[in-house]
Amino acid sequence: MIAELERKLAASQDDLISTRALLQTKSAELRDAQVFLTRVDDASDGEVVNLIGLLNSSIFQTSANIAAKFQPAYGRTENRTMRNRYIEHLRSSQLLSRKLLSSLDCLDHHQNPIVVQFALQAIMAFVAQRVCFEWILEDCHSSRWLDSIYTRMRGSESQTTCGRWRALGRIYVGSGFHTNRAIHNYLAGNIVSILLACGIPGAGEDTLARVRSDFGQNLCEVVEIAMDIRRISGERIISRDLFPSTISSDTPFQPERMDDEWHHPETARSLATVPTVLCTTHLGLVSSWMSEASARSVAGGKLHQETILLKPKVVLSTTLEDLQREQHRGRARYRSKRNWQSHTVPLSRGKIEDRKQCLSFAECEPPALGWNQIP
Repeated sequence: MIAELERKLAASQDDLISTRALLQTKSAELRDAQVFLTRVDDASDGEVVNLIGLLNSSIFQTSANIAAKFQPAYGRTENRTMRNRYIEHLRSSQLLSRKLLSSLDCLDHHQNPIVVQFALQAIMAFVAQRVCFEWILEDCHSSRWLDSIYTRMRGSESQTTCGRWRALGRIYVGSGFHTNRAIHNYLAGNIVSILLACGIPGAGEDTLARVRSDFGQNLCEVVEIAMDIRRISGERIISRDLFPSTISSDTPFQPERMDDEWHHPETARSLATVPTVLCTTHLGLVSSWMSEASARSVAGGKLHQETILLKPKVVLSTTLEDLQREQHRGRARYRSKRNWQSHTVPLSRGKIEDRKQCLSFAECEPPALGWNQIP
């Protein structure tokens, strides 16, 4: 009798141990599932919008200061071969539009460096946008592969599942000091390419040293703000996707999607055709999320909804044409009077004041971040 009771007690204890183990397993699975079910974000849209504004301000100030710093040296080189090599390097990188690149070579930046500033802002905005967007900064091919997976996931899974997957992926992919330094070097190298394409004299190594000495901290600030946006939008926001946005060159101007930085509404209205975008100088921000398909959509599909939280600012091709015409008239006045002082500045001083890699060419290839292959 006692032996039978002991056997039943042992069996009950075994059952209890098994039940406890099962409970612990299911509790752990529930906790894991809750991670993917929660829609609580650790940051707001307003935080990211403010950071985008801070990034745009830093890019603008850095570009304006660099363009003004080298103003006396533009067009002073006698080495046309070297200048052409840097122009060709920028052309092959596809970081600047053909119109903007041609203007760097043809216009007189010694009198007004605003076009140089456009080019610097365009490259910094492009690089900052890639920093915020890419999954893996060191490997564009792996980054595209991960992005293709995420795109397919967004077509079928819930926003919560996709957002959590993206956040965990971004956290574990990570980035470190060496990545920041590589981006900094990439920026500095392409800035030097622009300056040498504008005809400043001297070797690439000397120009790079000056850029790093005078503006290294400013470039670090641009990279750090972009990395902050990357972390917050990629790792701390689940219920939606936030994408810093730029506008491709030659895109027809659409005021509902972008702002004209130079505000020429009367010019736009007077043109027979819609002006096109020359470059993006200030990043925008788009919020995207998924909702269940309506009855009119494909069964089982997802509807992507978007809201423009901040419109990017662009420079239009008509602005460049105005600058070219005004500079041509200024040169004509100079030739007629034979007096350098009579050469007028293409833009009003008030407007200008308000707007206040490469080594030797054998070493000028940017770090292998893959951005220069991305159209």
